[in-house]
Amino acid sequence: MLGDEYAGADTINDWADSGMKFIGVAKGTPVTVDNKVIRERGLDLSYTPGRNRVAVAEFTFGLMIAMARKLTISAEGLRKGDHTSPAKANIYDVPDVKNVTFGPLDENHPFTDYGIGFELYGKKLGVAGFGAIGREVAKRAKAFGMEILAYDPYLPAEKIEAEGARACDLDTMLSECDILSIHLPVVDSTRGIVNKDWFSKMKKTAYVVNTARAAVIDQKDFVK
Repeated sequence: MLGDEYAGADTINDWADSGMKFIGVAKGTPVTVDNKVIRERGLDLSYTPGRNRVAVAEFTFGLMIAMARKLTISAEGLRKGDHTSPAKANIYDVPDVKNVTFGPLDENHPFTDYGIGFELYGKKLGVAGFGAIGREVAKRAKAFGMEILAYDPYLPAEKIEAEGARACDLDTMLSECDILSIHLPVVDSTRGIVNKDWFSKMKKTAYVVNTARAAVIDQKDFVK
């Protein structure tokens, strides 16, 4: 049974020669073992798909909220004192104001630098890869009132739609989504698959959240 340890061809062959019939990998995908040798030797392999699905889905949504509401840059500005004056420095001096407004936009107001962001409600979320993590993200998106567009060529449309998402082809998902959330494994067919062809089909205002492996994105195309 392996956790984060690697087992290459020589190791697996030695184990098989010693009588091993089964190997377990406590990973979402069994990337720490030589799968080709395991198949050649006729060994049984188990792994743990979706073991961290809730944690990744929550992190994905945390990134979306932070992005939509510009939390990181706003928090940094507040930390540096960009938006407070000495007169407002007393955190215990809380005014008795019930009608709170977000103006006027004086020179210290963060909205003048960052804008007010946007609501996730009503936005279209494209989910690329509707496996265990993608489905958990979709559940949370539904609670936020988002429309979910899911692309997964290996999953029947009825299974996608049973989760409250709309099954789409790739071009439809890319052209309509306001936020693209990527949940693809790294295999030969997906390495660098998110590239200029994908980006050229997306809205100019769309955002990308990738909590899959970096290798699924062509980094040069993404930066450009």
